[in-house]
Amino acid sequence: MVKKKMYQKIQTCKRQGLLKAEISRKLELDPRTVAKYYEMSEEDYREYLKKHNYRFKVFSTYREDVLAVYRLNGNAKLNVTSREYAKVGGLRSRLACIFAFAKIMAKPNLGEAAG
Repeated sequence: MVKKKMYQKIQTCKRQGLLKAEISRKLELDPRTVAKYYEMSEEDYREYLKKHNYRFKVFSTYREDVLAVYRLNGNAKLNVTSREYAKVGGLRSRLACIFAFAKIMAKPNLGEAAG
């Protein structure tokens, strides 16, 4: 996503009569990026920002679970190795492995056995 200043620079160049390729070279931007923002009106750009400003945070759903694991480990950084992932077994995604491992670590007495 191009920040407002860059959008404004593209629009200024456009008003000066520069072609998209010239703007791309002058501002050192990808030609596709210039083409995208070249065609946007100020209102289109504001709508685009509204639509793309919110980022879905993958871990937000698991925030309390992750914090609980950190608390159980004295807020120490969790160093999870590929061997430890393997102990979880049978899970396809890396994210699923991380949370499965965190659940195992959160269970009393299993944390010591997993290390």
